[in-house]
Amino acid sequence: MVFPRYDSDLSFVHPGCDTQGDNDVFNLNCGYVDLDDDVSATLLVTSPEPFFGGSFWGQLVDGGDYSAVQVYGVGDFTQPAVGDIVTVSGEYEEYRGQSEIVIFGEDDISVDSSSNDIAPLEVIDPCSISEAHEGQIVTVPSLVVTQDSDGQNFGYYSVEGCPLIQINATFFDSNDAFLKSTPGPGTITNLTGIVTDNYDVFRISPRGESDWDSWTAQ
Repeated sequence: MVFPRYDSDLSFVHPGCDTQGDNDVFNLNCGYVDLDDDVSATLLVTSPEPFFGGSFWGQLVDGGDYSAVQVYGVGDFTQPAVGDIVTVSGEYEEYRGQSEIVIFGEDDISVDSSSNDIAPLEVIDPCSISEAHEGQIVTVPSLVVTQDSDGQNFGYYSVEGCPLIQINATFFDSNDAFLKSTPGPGTITNLTGIVTDNYDVFRISPRGESDWDSWTAQ
């Protein structure tokens, strides 16, 4: 076994990062930006405010791998609407594996346009969701979910056959509200959601009950 001593002992490039353009969102998601560095981006807002507040997800208008990020506010700002295109300036941070642009108030965000179309990325195999999808809005045509006691307590379902993929309650009022809106373990068709990251467990987070066509209990 080889035990690296420091970050400098490792050299790693996420698959596909070597082909991305020079953009702050690509760069921070690919690990080319240091924590606390100043970054800016123009993003299509794809999510409402999560239950913990003061945050939203957005992605570059042209999309693509490594093109999405969470925006988190440590100061007061006006929450943008889904479909807005916004320009943000802040600092790059990581929270439990989730890449963030941290903004500090109203001066760090502006709305450039509103009511823009959002086209989710279709992902046929949910097990293929990876770092490249973090923060993106995706649609999965069909998947089967299961639930153990941790899922019942913390408001998530596990995707059958995909040990690191879950469906969770990020955009519902609470964990209980999410679980009450679902029929339980079973088959979901055409599930849409934001890919959120929690210590490299990727979660497809629907934004409401309209983000799935059907959910049939086993």
